[in-house]
Amino acid sequence: EYTYDWKVANADDDFRMRIFAPKVVKAGSGRDSMFTVNFFNGSERTKLDYRINGGDWEKMSKVDASDPTYTLLRLGRDQSSHLKTGRPLPYPVESTHIWASRLPRSERIGTYRIEVRATDMFGRVFHAGTTYRAVEE
Repeated sequence: EYTYDWKVANADDDFRMRIFAPKVVKAGSGRDSMFTVNFFNGSERTKLDYRINGGDWEKMSKVDASDPTYTLLRLGRDQSSHLKTGRPLPYPVESTHIWASRLPRSERIGTYRIEVRATDMFGRVFHAGTTYRAVEE
């Protein structure tokens, strides 16, 4: 038997995933907003679920996509009006450890909490979360 871990350099030991979600959505809007999770040590044998404001857990779908956080970092570097020193970042590529889901309709104005639960191939469970706001147009 064995297990192994993925450790992000210069990060806390419990930093296992990054959630990329809108910061604000239009209240009452349909399911037109997506959020993604990069579970760093994810594989075909990993399961991700999410819930909003403590509701029922919903399954997330594994997708072949680039990490939006990394993509924004690269685009920001490309769009900078100042020359960046150091080694250039590679262009984003499809990742094998991205999960995605649509946000549910946010009927009420207010703050909503996304909780993510990841179960890795060894049966270990990890949690992360973020918030977004629903506002009037």
